[in-house]
Amino acid sequence: MNTALHESVSLANSPCTGRCTTSMAPFDERCKGCGRDVDEIRDWETYSDYDKKIINIKNWLEGYNIRQRQDKIKFMSVNPTNEKLKDIQGKLITIQALIEMVGQEIIETYGKDPSIEDSYKSLFNSREKVLQAKQSLPHLD
Repeated sequence: MNTALHESVSLANSPCTGRCTTSMAPFDERCKGCGRDVDEIRDWETYSDYDKKIINIKNWLEGYNIRQRQDKIKFMSVNPTNEKLKDIQGKLITIQALIEMVGQEIIETYGKDPSIEDSYKSLFNSREKVLQAKQSLPHLD
């Protein structure tokens, strides 16, 4: 695992920030720190790295302060260069493409099987969040 003391350099690592709101009264259904729900926290170690990354990307895009986000913010410049913005935009395009490819594979593999409807909806929602993130970035000069 690629981790350093108090840092997380992989999106597959736990996003926990140590301020869980699902374990303290009034027991939130979704942690206000990392954004995971009770089941995702409980079952985290049973998920594949791919599933962990999708959960973390979704929660990051929804504005949750996952540990990976905190580590990135520490190292980001306040005034990013055009090169950095191009890099970020390229990564968002890559994420969008991967989500679309997985969605297409799900359709090709399962068709309109109702048992995978939630998976497909989650992918669609993640894609929408990526598109929102792309539009909210500063424009390149």
